[in-house]
Amino acid sequence: MIERVTSLDLISFYRMAAAEAVHFPELTKKMKANGPERIQGVIADYLAQQANKDGIQIDSSEKAAAMFCHKLISEPRHKAVLRILENNWDAQDHIAYVVHIFLHRISNKKEHEESNQ
Repeated sequence: MIERVTSLDLISFYRMAAAEAVHFPELTKKMKANGPERIQGVIADYLAQQANKDGIQIDSSEKAAAMFCHKLISEPRHKAVLRILENNWDAQDHIAYVVHIFLHRISNKKEHEESNQ
């Protein structure tokens, strides 16, 4: 997924869509529905299932999924748009780091809530 959002073709399309969003708002809505919203929905469902299964409290699985996707995609896409993404950039390291930070935050929240009871 990360390699795709940083590909030259998709970056070119992203730039064009951002520049024309004011004139063609329906394009932005379609892009959002076919990409980020679809992926975020899958992740939100997974988070909600895991929260129920493991007793983890997530106030909003939809918001958590959106934030996770943003953390995962925004930095590499931003660097790709500006053409400053390093040639040796490692997508797998980035993914592992984002997942670690995300899961660490959830587990710390659970530990904090348990210690306050």
